[in-house]
Amino acid sequence: MKKIIIGISNNPESPWMAAIQSVVDQNCQFIPAKQDEVQLILQENKSDLILIEASSITSNIGALVSSLEDLSPKTPIIVVTHSPTWQNARDIFKAGAADYVRSTLNKKELATFLSNALR
Repeated sequence: MKKIIIGISNNPESPWMAAIQSVVDQNCQFIPAKQDEVQLILQENKSDLILIEASSITSNIGALVSSLEDLSPKTPIIVVTHSPTWQNARDIFKAGAADYVRSTLNKKELATFLSNALR
C-alpha cells in the first residue's frame, strides 16, 4: 500500500514543492495542497506524513499545525522553513509538530529526509 504524503504550500509551484515531488518514490503518493484545501483532503485521504512549507503560509503556522493535529492526530507533521528560529520552533512543537527543519533543494538530502520521516 502506498504511503500518502500531503505537502501544504500556498505556492504549489515553489522550487521546494517541485523538489519534494521529484524525490517521492513509487511507494508513495504526493498530494500537493494549498492551506485552504488541506482539511477537505484530509477528510478524503489517510495521510502518513504532512509537510508544511512555512514560507508560503500566510496565517499563524502554530494554529495550522494544531488544527491538522486535531484532524489527523497520528500523522507526523513536519514544518519546513528557510530560516528556523527557536521561538517559532517552540510554538510549532507546542502545537503538535513532529519536527521543524531547514529546507533544502538538494535531492539526495530530500530523499533521505523523506525516508527518515516515513519510518
